[in-house]
Amino acid sequence: MRKSIIITLCAGILLACLIDQYLFCPQYTYSDFRVFTGDSLYNPYKAFNNDNWKKCNFHAHTSSWHGFTNGNGSPADLWHRYASMGFAFNAVSNYQHIDTSFCHYHNYISAYEHGFNVTKTHQLVLGDKGIVWMDYLFPQTLSNKQHILNLLAADTANVIIINHPSLRNGYTTDDMRYLENYDAMEVLNPAAESFRYWDVALSSGKPVSIIGSDDMHNISDSLSSGRFCTLTYLPDMNRNQLLSSIRENKTIAMWIPFIPGMNFTEKADMIRQSNPEIKSIEVLNDSLFIEFDTAVANFLLKGNNGETLLSYGHLQKLAYHVPGNEAYVRASYMTADGIQYFLNPIYRSNGSLPSRSERAASHITMHHRFNYFFAAILMVMLILVSSFIYLQKYYNKEYSSDYLLY
Repeated sequence: MRKSIIITLCAGILLACLIDQYLFCPQYTYSDFRVFTGDSLYNPYKAFNNDNWKKCNFHAHTSSWHGFTNGNGSPADLWHRYASMGFAFNAVSNYQHIDTSFCHYHNYISAYEHGFNVTKTHQLVLGDKGIVWMDYLFPQTLSNKQHILNLLAADTANVIIINHPSLRNGYTTDDMRYLENYDAMEVLNPAAESFRYWDVALSSGKPVSIIGSDDMHNISDSLSSGRFCTLTYLPDMNRNQLLSSIRENKTIAMWIPFIPGMNFTEKADMIRQSNPEIKSIEVLNDSLFIEFDTAVANFLLKGNNGETLLSYGHLQKLAYHVPGNEAYVRASYMTADGIQYFLNPIYRSNGSLPSRSERAASHITMHHRFNYFFAAILMVMLILVSSFIYLQKYYNKEYSSDYLLY
């Protein structure tokens, strides 16, 4: 009897979650795809000064929730590890929990990873004071994902980063054409790189910044730290400027090589001494000018949909006329120490940088809160299950009667 009650209760909770997610989640429609347009080029790297760009890691886990979640070590362990590599900001981003161990430090930034669903459709939230507990447990529809982003974006002062979008198909590339109300994308992550997703978003006119993060889960593994990082424009070294720089595309993602035989001390020295070698990145009319302090290797310039426009084995100076049909161009290259740098796009603009809420308001519309398609599917499933239970009881009864007669 007790077992039947437990099974019934679990089935009821499961059914309630399914109904809430697939029937009563707000449904959204989107305007047609847009590309970056305007009579000027937005350049987040204007008047570049290397001293103003600081290394940051926003995605790392420590022991939390009494060991229930995936994380090892203390916040102090994590802070000391990243400080030893010369990082200016190193966020502790545990699942559904904001760690405040170092909140009195000038370079503290509140952070948590949102999401506890089966497909790892996760978001990283920076600069928020509270936690959004709402999530959809099962594989999420586009409207499910948009609803969660809208809830997270209710605090207009925070920054929302879509985490590892290509991991477990938590997001699809097609999602990136539509989704709004986020600021950045974790393109570089040890578990998954997501350039294709980023280029789809950029090609759909979404000015989301690139982020590279370690997604650290085990602080005792010293070589798993310092694999990826985000250079961020921080001349004043404060958290408000950090959030503004991410919103304004003033980030550069770094992919730090794994060198066999290198110990952590050597790796930390390499990271501290690393230099993007950028002397200047300037725009004049429709032309882009890039100059490096020393020649860099494997320089690539990509445009719409991530298509390669230029490729150089070695390069120190570039002058490139951006064709009228290119909505954006983005550069990547490698320095002599083997570190790869990935820059945000230079994109067409009318001179203003609309906020995420302004972009969302002009692009998405909530038109109803009931999903009739999934309601029909659920109705069919209930009919089939009910029929199966009825038939099973009928045959059991027939079998029992025959047995007694015999």
